[in-house]
Amino acid sequence: MVNGKISGVSVEVQLVLGINLPPIRINGDCYCGEYFSAKARINDSAILSVPIASPQNKSINCFTTDKDKNIELRKSSGNGHGTLFNQNIALKVNERGVCHTRYPNNNLRLIKMIYGGRMEIWEIALVSQNGSFFAPTQKTYEAKFYWDKKMGKIVCPRFDKSWPQIVEFGKNLLNEEDMLEPIEKHESDLAERRKNEKEAASYRLAMLKKPNTGYVLWWSHAQGYGAIKMYNYIARVHWKEIFRCHLLAFLSPGEIVKYSALRTPNGKTSFRKEAVGVMPVG
Repeated sequence: MVNGKISGVSVEVQLVLGINLPPIRINGDCYCGEYFSAKARINDSAILSVPIASPQNKSINCFTTDKDKNIELRKSSGNGHGTLFNQNIALKVNERGVCHTRYPNNNLRLIKMIYGGRMEIWEIALVSQNGSFFAPTQKTYEAKFYWDKKMGKIVCPRFDKSWPQIVEFGKNLLNEEDMLEPIEKHESDLAERRKNEKEAASYRLAMLKKPNTGYVLWWSHAQGYGAIKMYNYIARVHWKEIFRCHLLAFLSPGEIVKYSALRTPNGKTSFRKEAVGVMPVG
């Protein structure tokens, strides 16, 4: 899906091009316009605004992370009718005069707590592809908190080891009335998820045996690339190498794709291969 939706949250982009232009309300296709590159100068910027409708909505918060994954709650503003998070994003101009933004300073990250101990992490980005700008909303992670009676504490199996900072952060956002399920429920949740994924996994495995075929492991709108799994490799895919019938070039996790070739990627990266000429199947 090109653009996710967070209940109670809207997205606006406002340009600062010497003068403040009217905000652009982002709709389902997350398109902002092409005129950015035509009018942008070196010191121009955009304001990515995320208004949250209800001032009583404490379940959604904005946060930042550093290189060590440490988390800090981001301050908000509001007018009594809701909460507002803003991110000022510098617009860069490349050697061809095309305007663009740069990761990791091109996005806002939100954490949403849902009754029962569920946690969702969302990313709202401002990105440019060939001078056309988009502000897509993407759910990047989801997890669930449980009560471990034996250990006498709240646990989050999804992130306890890989990202303990988000676990502590999420614990502080849990409501007192949240009724957390016992940790024993985690195994049955996993079994149910594996059961639902089994049919899709069988289909993907069969497809991987076909030449120049893979499926999407993950995609990041903010970074402009993702990863696909082939039979023998995991390869990076940059948005410039994606061909699909949509203004925004993107891939969706689980999607089956065909590619024309693999090459050695340029620049510093952990990927040993990069797929080119990528097109979703079906």
